[in-house]
Amino acid sequence: MVKSDYRFASTLNPYGLDKNNNLVCVDDVPKGLDCGCVCPACKVDLIAKQGKERVYHFAHSCDDKSCLHIQETYFQLTKQILENNKYIMLPEYDIIKSEKIAITNITLQNLTYAANILPDIVVETEIGMQVYIRFKRKRGKDISFDRNNVYLELDANDIKINELESFLLYSTENKNWLNNPFYDKYLEQEYQTMESAISQIDNSAENNELYGIIEPNFVSNKSWSYDKQNMTNTNQEMLLNDLQNLEIDVSGNLTHKNH
Repeated sequence: MVKSDYRFASTLNPYGLDKNNNLVCVDDVPKGLDCGCVCPACKVDLIAKQGKERVYHFAHSCDDKSCLHIQETYFQLTKQILENNKYIMLPEYDIIKSEKIAITNITLQNLTYAANILPDIVVETEIGMQVYIRFKRKRGKDISFDRNNVYLELDANDIKINELESFLLYSTENKNWLNNPFYDKYLEQEYQTMESAISQIDNSAENNELYGIIEPNFVSNKSWSYDKQNMTNTNQEMLLNDLQNLEIDVSGNLTHKNH
């Protein structure tokens, strides 16, 4: 068997830690205790099960049903992928479009506790946003969290292990913002700026002097060129629609959704 047969929510563990503390797949190590691997969670010696009837997997050398080795393994694998690539794809939020964000630091769940929710991974980004990442469970109680923190839920239950890297780095599917005060504050400022610009448009249109009033930060990847002598209600509506179709990336650049 190969690791592509495993899904993120698998009950069998395909990864162990080798002597260099790197995650290795059960397909790539010797059979049995000769694999030289330990459990990523409890550090007990692992046995590489490579029989003919079941898919290859690691098992503890001693029976420890309390060990959360499956979750810990996948969290460490996620951390390893993000550390190696230094970025993560974040989904859209309101008019803020999805964007690849550079990562400056990553910690696992056992190092950080926030309110009543234990994040699986905490990611610090280059834009100063600290993201508490939690993988969605197929079963579990409703979660509560501190509204002052940023929470992102990832549903990777049906993701194959060999697809996890692509999911984290390129996909926006099955990623859901549970709470994001960082973007809320940013959007509030941008909406105020937009409202001010629209107000200026309304005031100028009354005097048939609609020109040169667009704020500099609205001039992005689009040329604003309206002739005040030929301005009509239709032109005004077009400009208002343009403003309402703006979207913002996480760096603060405004672009049009149609571009």
